[in-house]
Amino acid sequence: MRLSTPSFTPAPMRMLAALGLATVSLAAQAAVQLDVTVAPIPQPLYQGDTTTVTVTINNTGTTPMAAGGSMYLSTPREMELVNMPAGCTSRTGPGTPNQYVDCPFPAIGAGASTQLVFQALARDLYPTATYQPGGGPDLRFGTEIDYDDGTGTMVNGKWPNGASPFYIDPRPAGGGAGVTAVPTMDAWGLGIMAALLGAAAARRRQKKKG
Repeated sequence: MRLSTPSFTPAPMRMLAALGLATVSLAAQAAVQLDVTVAPIPQPLYQGDTTTVTVTINNTGTTPMAAGGSMYLSTPREMELVNMPAGCTSRTGPGTPNQYVDCPFPAIGAGASTQLVFQALARDLYPTATYQPGGGPDLRFGTEIDYDDGTGTMVNGKWPNGASPFYIDPRPAGGGAGVTAVPTMDAWGLGIMAALLGAAAARRRQKKKG
């Protein structure tokens, strides 16, 4: 059953409305409105890879923030944060994977945004073939922010399913797509040796001709 909520207008607002001076609702007075997005994690992501996690905080309201806020980021248990912005602190203790952090962010102007960039290690497998949509829970990053909405009221916003789902696959034979083979010292040494032998052979042929 859908319940209806009776509307209520405080007496001062009713008086202003009667005078034609009140044109906005109380809800509209909270002019700082933030939302959070997490950029999609590139796929394929292989176990042992490090990937960038970019969190964007947008002020979609009409008023700039008077002060900064704080953001909480949680990673899937298969991931570990290995680098984070200055000022961030971990909620996990020594010797445990860094998977939960609190980070400050600066005041954001109206219609503007700020970004926090992390590096995360793919520690454990979560294969696409096993957990692709329909096969189990998706891996996602969760975010939570606390900020003043411009009226002196602290707002707590939660985005438990930040970013698109992603998976951690075993690295295929050959290193996987996008991995460039780097010549080894042995390969370079063989190339130099071949060049030296070729030059020596050319000198011997010149001496025979002379």
